[in-house]
Amino acid sequence: MKIRPSALGIVRKDDYILVSKHVDNVTNQTFHRLFGGGIEFGEKSIEAIKREFLEELGVVIVNEKFLCAVENIFIYNGEQGHEITFLYEVDFEDKDLYKVERIKRIDHDNQYGEWIPVEEIKNGKLIVYPKETINYL
Repeated sequence: MKIRPSALGIVRKDDYILVSKHVDNVTNQTFHRLFGGGIEFGEKSIEAIKREFLEELGVVIVNEKFLCAVENIFIYNGEQGHEITFLYEVDFEDKDLYKVERIKRIDHDNQYGEWIPVEEIKNGKLIVYPKETINYL
């Protein structure tokens, strides 16, 4: 195992943020994760987040604002993971994307980006990883 560097982005629409929904197959826990992903060797985090949004959703992001770096040690599907995540706040270049309920992922069949209410994250009804995301909502 090794530490994985990643870059994730908070996209806001009023009192909602855009996430992807996941289920841990071992614990059956449903959780949400911000969009973004791994930083490739020789790539800066700002470049990675732009690339990942293009690869995952086919969208261009703008106004990237660095928020923090987070160390995330976790268990997913029975295996330990360790990430150093650069967290950004970002906007969509195409403002029409804020009008849709969900955005089809182009990197996974039958998966979408969906808007979830910030209030349900704050009151613990919905889980978003990394956990530190809540500090920036």
